[in-house]
Amino acid sequence: MADVLYHLFATKRQDFDQTTAGYYTSIFGFLNLVTRPLGGYLGDVVYRYYGTRGKKIWTIACGLIMGGSMIGGGFYLQNTRVNGDSELPTLMGVFGVAMIFSELGNGANFALVPHCNPYNNGVMSGIVGSFGNLGGIVFAIIFRFQTQAGQAFWIMGVLCVALNAILLPIKVPKY
Repeated sequence: MADVLYHLFATKRQDFDQTTAGYYTSIFGFLNLVTRPLGGYLGDVVYRYYGTRGKKIWTIACGLIMGGSMIGGGFYLQNTRVNGDSELPTLMGVFGVAMIFSELGNGANFALVPHCNPYNNGVMSGIVGSFGNLGGIVFAIIFRFQTQAGQAFWIMGVLCVALNAILLPIKVPKY
């Protein structure tokens, strides 16, 4: 993301260098300190009222919102890049929403883990964590082979929406 911001705004703003782009994108990492635990906490709150099914719906809702934001941000970036009209606050806002819900969903995933297989929490946590790493690899591969950053972002959004939609019909235990 820092590279995308740098290439978009280095020629538009005199003081916008790679370090500045890195500062802007570091916001997403710092969000992780608050939003990931908050996602797990909200999953626990939802569980008190709606049970395991509520936690599952909360997790999927986070994934769908993240995917929708990525699609919107990707198309915005792709369409404005052609005209050279991309706005930094708009990009940071749209991708900020995507990252907030990505990290909320991550916390919600780990809140759901104990209900998947209560006798093998360690294995289930390992599977959830490793698939997060796999997602990072897929994201990097898509960026590697796409020439337009906007297109890479909306492709990732489509994948997120599709994967979360596939999970909707899976039944959850009632404990």
